Amino acid sequence: MTEQTSGQAQSENWLGTVSTIDPLATHAGIEVLRSGGNAIDAAIAANAVLAVTSQHMCGLGGDLLCIVYDPSQPDIDKKVVGLNSSGTSSKRASAARLRAEGKTSMPRTGRIESVTVPGCVDGWVELHLRYGKLSWSRLFDHAIEIARNGFAASETLTEDAEEISNLKTASEFRTAFDRHYEPGTLVRRPGIAATLEALQNGSRDDFYLGSFGEELIAISAGYFDKDDFVSSCARWVEAISVDAFDRKIHTLPPNSQGALLLAASSIADEIGVAAGPNEDERVHILIESLRLGSFDRGQWLSDGASFQKHLPPSELHRRASLFSRERSVILPERHTESGDTIALLAVDSTGLGISLIQSNASSFGSQLVTPESQIFLHNRGIGFSLDPDSPNEFGPKKRPMHTLTPAIVTKPGGELDLLVGTMGGDAQPQILLQLLVNRLILKMTPRESISAPRFILEPPTPFQAQLFSTWEKKGKVGVRLEAASSSQLAARLKKLGHSTRTAIPFDSAFGHAHMIQLTDSAAIGFCDERSRGGICLQGFQQP
Repeated sequence: MTEQTSGQAQSENWLGTVSTIDPLATHAGIEVLRSGGNAIDAAIAANAVLAVTSQHMCGLGGDLLCIVYDPSQPDIDKKVVGLNSSGTSSKRASAARLRAEGKTSMPRTGRIESVTVPGCVDGWVELHLRYGKLSWSRLFDHAIEIARNGFAASETLTEDAEEISNLKTASEFRTAFDRHYEPGTLVRRPGIAATLEALQNGSRDDFYLGSFGEELIAISAGYFDKDDFVSSCARWVEAISVDAFDRKIHTLPPNSQGALLLAASSIADEIGVAAGPNEDERVHILIESLRLGSFDRGQWLSDGASFQKHLPPSELHRRASLFSRERSVILPERHTESGDTIALLAVDSTGLGISLIQSNASSFGSQLVTPESQIFLHNRGIGFSLDPDSPNEFGPKKRPMHTLTPAIVTKPGGELDLLVGTMGGDAQPQILLQLLVNRLILKMTPRESISAPRFILEPPTPFQAQLFSTWEKKGKVGVRLEAASSSQLAARLKKLGHSTRTAIPFDSAFGHAHMIQLTDSAAIGFCDERSRGGICLQGFQQP
């Protein structure tokens, strides 16, 4: 069930709003607010529940990126700050070794090289140290109870768990489903419960240098050792931003691909995306803005790269000048797929807000599982390249390029306007751009903005999709339209030179988006129906 909670005026007993893909996680966040916690506490508690119920998308074995709005900062430029808690490769990582095996791209599943040090727990720790209000131990009560007592499997978990039914190491899921993969099946996660209890009563070292770290070292067969886990993955970073659509849009710098959202927003704003009735022209502008802002991602976007240096205003202006209303600009094609990731949003009555993205990359990540704790390890290492000329070449102690794109929008005076986030792999900037135009240009409500049909970019011919393999082949980018798109749109886009096809309904490739809008009198939030179960709720103090 998806729930909209718009139109409720804030009052003295309004505590905040939380939006996630899982009702159990959203309710955990709301209960933390009712217990005296703030938005950051609520986000951690909700994410901990998702680590139990949505292991196919996120979890303790994944990474975490987020952006925070802190109203207590008097300086407008310091109200928005980013946290990058993506881990590095092992000190033993070697592209040459994989090339010697005959590989031309990073292994996707079943190989430890696709695993970087999971940054999720370090991200929680750092968020709580800086902003936490409740005690650390209280944030995990809901997740531990759900892991111990069990939960009803969602549609998406059931579908993805069936795909790994032959994976003998996934013992908790094999036991729960017992070869009968039906939504609603009771799933217990005793391994995750024990891990969360150790974390609840200890510190980050009890996780990274404790049983989880030891299990990871053991299954890595010497690839990782304790030295890889001593230092925290989390680092506070200065957010990057552009002015567009009469707002300031903020996201994280590389290794996040958030820069592509900013580039496309700036280009679309300069071209002049309008709210008129001409839908095909508006969609054409957005498609071309994304292509012009993204086509060379593989040549520059890597850990430590500078958005301001590579895409300064003069370069964005130059790219906008290439736009044609009559035809699609010829550019290299891109590869894309949906990925497995979650976004969650939380805001409290003080105005403290967070957009948090947490991810395994692919469904169940690398499909490597720690045997006792039953934590699936992500495969965000597929963001590396084996090309020796790539800035993302696989190597020791490096962070791969990340698709995660948390975003915040502020008003000209610096006040918080929107929290937005989505899953969607390479398509995250594409989805977010459409949400922002829907809300800021077309003046849709959050519900309308998220429910409106979307497009994503992809190659026009079939291929074996791989995350992060953007712009590797020559050719034209194709456009995949949602089934609910108008019947005339595809034909009109084809006349402009776009190759189009229509997707099946509720295709996760189009993201599971969330939006919370802050006004003087209301917090209006909505969670994407495409998530098939997500919910956005407001919390109020009990009378």
